[in-house]
Amino acid sequence: MQKLLGDTLSSYMLKSEIARNHAIEELEHSGFSPNDIEFVVYDADTFALVYVAEHYKDEYRPQAQKKNRFGVILNPKQRQYFDKTDQEYRPALETLDWFNLPYIIHYPSKSLEFPNGIFEVFMLDGGSHERATSYYQEATLEEAAERAHGLMNRL
Repeated sequence: MQKLLGDTLSSYMLKSEIARNHAIEELEHSGFSPNDIEFVVYDADTFALVYVAEHYKDEYRPQAQKKNRFGVILNPKQRQYFDKTDQEYRPALETLDWFNLPYIIHYPSKSLEFPNGIFEVFMLDGGSHERATSYYQEATLEEAAERAHGLMNRL
């Protein structure tokens, strides 16, 4: 019985190591270096990559971001998986920094309806377990900034 358990554990450890190496290869192809990765989560049965935890760097913090003329962060530089991170895996400092802090992402468009693109207002507030909540989509930066200020004032 003990040998059987040992063989099963050895097999599991070998599969786990293969999955880890495969995950690192996959991440390197997407622009990550192993130094960017804090940990990875993969399925225990299939060993498929489920989640990547990047290091939360100073360049991702709100105080490192540029604010637009209305005083709201526009197109923040965030971790690649910022909007794909379950709350249980999100770095604590990132949650402290971004929780209840509205920001705007500009999506350019060639549409005649939205010649300046769309300005979407987001806020990490727990409304979703893995990403920031999308609150508004506006046609101008000024309208989006007004909405973001409204979110700040309601807190």
